[in-house]
Amino acid sequence: IVDIVQNGIQIVSKFIGA
Repeated sequence: IVDIVQNGIQIVSKFIGA
């Protein structure tokens, strides 16, 4: 489950960075 959370955070971070 940690993998999913970390992946989600990375996607959100990338979306905000964009």
